[in-house]
This record gives sequence, C-alpha cells and structure tokens, in this order.
Amino acid sequence: MADDNGKALAKQLDDMAVKVMMIEPGDLSVVGELVTLVEGLLAMPAVKAVPNLEAMAGTVGEILNKIVMTELADSAENFERLGQAVTLMQE
Repeated sequence: MADDNGKALAKQLDDMAVKVMMIEPGDLSVVGELVTLVEGLLAMPAVKAVPNLEAMAGTVGEILNKIVMTELADSAENFERLGQAVTLMQE
C-alpha cells in the first residue's frame, strides 16, 4: 500500500510538472488547474512522509493563489520559478 501511495504522489508531482511547463502568462485556467493539483497533493497522506514536501507544496499553493488574485504577476519569470520548485519537490 505504501508503494501505491508513493506512485500516486509521484504521478501528482509529474502532473504538476507538465502543467507548469504548459503555462503561459495570462493563462489563469492552467493556474487554476495547478491550484487543484496542489490541493490534491496536500491531501495525500504520503506527503507527510517526505521531508519538507508539505511545506514546499503549501508555498507553491500560496504563490499560485497570489497569481490568481493578481497580487503577484503571472509572468514567465514567476512560472519558471514555480517550475523549479516543482522540480525540487520531485527529487
């Protein structure tokens, strides 16, 4: 069962990585999809077993919400940083 949880966690992170690569400034629908993926990730019990993953995912979620609320620019630079964060979470 733990292996299945790990596979589900890896798939969720892979899905996030694909979405981050597809995102372009002004495309808030993909940002919304990422928010949903982050929320799903945070709901997984396996997240707590990986050091710092829960905190990193929470921070990514906060950044995405700030982009949705226009408190943070939806720029290519910010999306590149989100991509880097997702890559770190996959490691």
